[in-house]
Amino acid sequence: SALTVVAANRFIQMHPTHPNVDYAYYLKGLALFEPPDSLLDEITGKSPANHDIRPVREAFVAYRELVSRFPDSRYASDARKRLVYIINVLAMHDVDIAHYYYSLGADVAAVNRARSVLKTYQNSTAVEHALGVIMFATYCIVHRLWGRVWIRKMLSARQQLLGASPRRKMQKKRPCGMYSTRAVPTRGPVLSTLLHPLDPTNGVPARRD
Repeated sequence: SALTVVAANRFIQMHPTHPNVDYAYYLKGLALFEPPDSLLDEITGKSPANHDIRPVREAFVAYRELVSRFPDSRYASDARKRLVYIINVLAMHDVDIAHYYYSLGADVAAVNRARSVLKTYQNSTAVEHALGVIMFATYCIVHRLWGRVWIRKMLSARQQLLGASPRRKMQKKRPCGMYSTRAVPTRGPVLSTLLHPLDPTNGVPARRD
């Protein structure tokens, strides 16, 4: 694959106006990234979004160059389908990062990452998954803020009832315990209906099981 990419780049640089240079772009994209289609990948739920994403981005650039420079090429139609698949892979990669932040309790970082998916990949199938992360992370943020207000009110009421008695140091615990890291693993059940592993079918990832 690496040798194919090097050969394709060399051909494109040396023969930019060659009649078959469109095939060089197409071949480069194929060498950089090929969607998993084996039965084992389907059974195990293997997702390209969970691996090194750099070759996927490079393949996206190659296919985009092919489609923009040679829209009537015999390879343009398949390149467009692969672009759709790659966009979904890139979007789900960011969703997985957002979910990882959420599992650590970094709710603000999770929301920001998921919002970037909505902004950058508006037409991808990962939008609903990004909305799921935003919904749960925002709930925890609000829950935490209201929890602090409630604790302050309870401490104030306690002081009024008991006088100036010393405060007991409360143990710090994430208010949103039901969605904490211990309760929700990276692939936990809470987001199972929203965050599904990529399952390429007809060139477009399907929902997770």
